[in-house]
Amino acid sequence: MNVKAVIFDLDVTLIDSKKDIVIAANKAFSEFNLPTLPEKTLAFLTANGAEAVIKCGLREKICICLIEYSADLKRFMASPVLIILLYFQE
Repeated sequence: MNVKAVIFDLDVTLIDSKKDIVIAANKAFSEFNLPTLPEKTLAFLTANGAEAVIKCGLREKICICLIEYSADLKRFMASPVLIILLYFQE
């Protein structure tokens, strides 16, 4: 197969992917024990990008999530795995 171009539609101009984004966002929220959001709310937020969807979904838990992320990042940065990954980056 000779592929000359690959097109990504990230702003819903070529296909209507809002429904897929809504499903993915609500799946992510439920995996973190966060309440899911109505389809209309998420569909509206998708016009403002992923950051708007995430902020709305996290609401009051955003600080907790950021603290957990920070702790996970510190553990990862101190991990021997990072040293190995950096070695292979060269």
